[in-house]
Amino acid sequence: AHPTPLRTRSGLVYTHFAGAPPFREAARSPRARFEAGPYPDEWAAVHHVLPDHGWVYALRFDDGRVSAGALLADPEAHEGLARGEGEGVWRALLDAYPGLARVFGRARPLRPFAAAPRLQRRRHTAVGEGWAALPHAYAFVDPLFSTGIAWSLRGVERLADALLSEGPGRRERALGRYEDLVAREVERIDRLVAAAYAARGDFALFGAHAMLYFVAVSWAETRERLFAGETSCWDGFLGVGDPLLDGAFEEGAARVTALVGDGPPRALPRDVVAGHHRWLADVLAPRNVAGLLDESRRNLYPADLEVVVDRAPLVGLSPEAMRARLPDLMRL
Repeated sequence: AHPTPLRTRSGLVYTHFAGAPPFREAARSPRARFEAGPYPDEWAAVHHVLPDHGWVYALRFDDGRVSAGALLADPEAHEGLARGEGEGVWRALLDAYPGLARVFGRARPLRPFAAAPRLQRRRHTAVGEGWAALPHAYAFVDPLFSTGIAWSLRGVERLADALLSEGPGRRERALGRYEDLVAREVERIDRLVAAAYAARGDFALFGAHAMLYFVAVSWAETRERLFAGETSCWDGFLGVGDPLLDGAFEEGAARVTALVGDGPPRALPRDVVAGHHRWLADVLAPRNVAGLLDESRRNLYPADLEVVVDRAPLVGLSPEAMRARLPDLMRL
């Protein structure tokens, strides 16, 4: 059977640059507002969400070079990428967004621009006679939520467990389970990313939708560190198989799609976005161990262990027991 077509449609143009200043420095002006964050923004994986096009990533290396690329969802950009006009597509993007131009306009490309008209791909199957594909060999959606490394490592763990299985039929059953899980997980990633692209015209809506990802991964990471002997590599990535998260991801994406409609990305009335934010906060509350969806934080979340202590009952611990287990949370 053919797999369900992926909803996400994005192309990519990318290269490395020298001489690209940090965005905070380049965009400084009397009208620009940069609140102090919990860590230096320019040393993170910087995301620029572009309402009419998609998003740009910027990864700064210690020597000052910057790896940057644009993930583009608009048809005009796709046509340019298909014609091999990567640099032209990039320059048009800088013309459309002066803030990006202040960072990259005078930066020097260190290699020719590379381009891919569409990134999404998916094999019919993840397992065959004598072989099994790692998650990203099986399917790729988009780097928006940086799912690649964690998902791939989970695949390595599962395949190692499957291949070490002994006993009649155990390996075959484990590989069948592996294939079922990665198929469901790529659907989860695709649904999450496609709805994020749909929400890009309203940054508050985009930010609220992104909390589905952050709640799911902070919940999984907390449980894995606290209960290493009870969690499993077979636990679904991004909460696949958790009834609460399954429902939240599915309905959350459907709500975003319904709010935005079929037209181009656009800003929505504030009360509409606030209502969606409240719905997410309510439905995700039983998994929100990191204290996300807190409007008083203004999207700036440090690693606040006191929040985790206060929310210890979510993982079945008392605050006192959680405080005693904090070294487990902080281990590398």
